[in-house]
Amino acid sequence: MESLLAKISTENKEIYVCGDYNVDLLKIGISNNYKKIYDLMFTYGLLPNILLPTRVQGESATIIDNIFTNNNHKATVSGNILTDTSDHYSQFISIQEQKMDFKSTSIYRRDYFNFSEQSFRDDVSIQDFHNNFENINDQFCDFYNKLEGCVDRHAPIKKLTPKEVKLAQKPWISNELNKMIKI
Repeated sequence: MESLLAKISTENKEIYVCGDYNVDLLKIGISNNYKKIYDLMFTYGLLPNILLPTRVQGESATIIDNIFTNNNHKATVSGNILTDTSDHYSQFISIQEQKMDFKSTSIYRRDYFNFSEQSFRDDVSIQDFHNNFENINDQFCDFYNKLEGCVDRHAPIKKLTPKEVKLAQKPWISNELNKMIKI
């Protein structure tokens, strides 16, 4: 777990680690193994969000299920969902994100709607990549500009509509899922 935390902590992203750890946070002062897990999470800036017992069995109460996060700046609400179907309660965390103004946001993306792989290949194949430049930088710039021209002709850059910007913020919404939502 330490190698994974070391890797993802360098990505400068919000991290949420959720699970049934079987490490009782009520006993980190008693058990050295429990303290090691807590210290490991704390080392990478991950703090527990669940502070009330998550498993209650008779007179015994433990905090063995948790959500650790490095998100300490956004407004969050977290807790347990009490049920009588199990002695383990479910946990939740709700993160308040700022609303994005999709109408004033300008995002550009290549338009592949009319893209034809064969036409693109044909266009690239007729380019004259031989030049008389002696400087390697000039040679590369010439190559790059000709290739970029082909890409621009076959997949031009277009400004996304507010609806497209909104969909781009939810990459898990596929075309098939969008059709199912409409149905």
